[in-house]
Amino acid sequence: MSMRNNAIRCRRAFRKERKKYAGSISLALCLAMPAFLLLFSGILKECHRDRIEANLVRTAVLTSRTALACYDRELYSTFGLFGLQQSDADKAISSIGLPANVSQSVTAEDPLSEPKAMRDAVARHMSYRAVLSIIQDALDKIRSLKAWEEQLAGSWLIDLEPDNLIAGYKTVDPDLPDYDEEPEWFEDYNRYMDDNIRASYQESLTFLAPVFAPDDNGLAIPIEIRPFEQGGLSGVGTFLDRVFKVMPEGILDHMMLTEYSLCYLSSAVPFVIRNGVYEYDQTPDGRIIANFSATRSYELEYVATGFQGVSSYRSIKMLIGMIRFAVHLIYMATNPSIRAHYQSLGVTISAAVAAISLGTVVIPPEAVAWVLMSAASIINGGKEAAQLCKGAEIALWPGKSARNIPMRYRDYVRLFIVMQSPDAIAKRLSHVVFQACPGVYYAAARTTLFWEEISYEYVSGYLRRKEAEITS
Repeated sequence: MSMRNNAIRCRRAFRKERKKYAGSISLALCLAMPAFLLLFSGILKECHRDRIEANLVRTAVLTSRTALACYDRELYSTFGLFGLQQSDADKAISSIGLPANVSQSVTAEDPLSEPKAMRDAVARHMSYRAVLSIIQDALDKIRSLKAWEEQLAGSWLIDLEPDNLIAGYKTVDPDLPDYDEEPEWFEDYNRYMDDNIRASYQESLTFLAPVFAPDDNGLAIPIEIRPFEQGGLSGVGTFLDRVFKVMPEGILDHMMLTEYSLCYLSSAVPFVIRNGVYEYDQTPDGRIIANFSATRSYELEYVATGFQGVSSYRSIKMLIGMIRFAVHLIYMATNPSIRAHYQSLGVTISAAVAAISLGTVVIPPEAVAWVLMSAASIINGGKEAAQLCKGAEIALWPGKSARNIPMRYRDYVRLFIVMQSPDAIAKRLSHVVFQACPGVYYAAARTTLFWEEISYEYVSGYLRRKEAEITS
């Protein structure tokens, strides 16, 4: 009986103890629950905020890329360049719905009118869409010209001229005194001089004209061509060195701009004649350059010289004629047989003049030989320049050589462009592009979203991309 009573008492004590602990747990939960609710509500709020921020960042990225997708189709089809106008960017975002407490703006950046943006745009196009052989062929041509750098050095024009050209052309055709009565030999003297010296001299003058050549920064500087005067070819020699030393630092940047210009711009000579057959130049996408609109005339010549209209073509023609004259003069003066021929001719003419004038007029044979060689070189150079401007292809070196290079009009234009700074060429390219496709074009778009105290910016472009930037 006592054992039963003990069991009953134990059960009652256990129940009291359980009720005691049950109340403690409930009290603990009542005290902790608000803290838990506050903690998890904060986490939920931050997660909700992070989700909104992520959505806004995605919206900024989408908006920028949507704006870039509205690139100008005419600009792309004409010049192969991607460009965005601000008005098109504004239209792109007008259809994007946003919450009332969120605002956004899209600003176009990196205008193609800036040389750096144009250079990057051309480099992108030539790197991804142009045929690699275009650049490779141009580099091969440049390397081939490097082999002639020493033989066509401008110093030849100074070293080869005689020392007795003190009076210039008057050295070989001096002014005679005013005779009260003309000597008996005077008429024969004039006739002989007309036939043997003056005729060549006068014909050569028809191919001489003021020449303006671009310097390294693209500025036009005058070059004096005075082959019949002492030191009159120093400017020509300096220009010749610049033309054939065509491996400046960063040659690839130069070549990108140069070959792009040759591929996409109109030219006065958009063809070459080989074996009587016209071969017309084409853009990489197959358009014939000769069929471009007449409003786009002389684009390539403008990029090469900086002159507008037909003046740029005339300047190119004069520059080509000057180079061809210098090449012919170096060839004649360094070729033993040709130089001996002119020296013999100089001796003959000098002796004949002295004999006809009865010793009154004495002219140095070396000066006569130089004047005749110079006149012949000017005439040959001028005629070849005219042929090149009609589509002919003429070897660089007048004589026979295993290293000879066929040169056409655009090959000379390439040399004139390569030797100028990329920024100068890019600036002219921008002018040509905006003449054909009026407007202001940009290469990047910056999207800015505003929400509460935070702004989100994302910059995306045809040439570069940046991660979204969050600024408070």
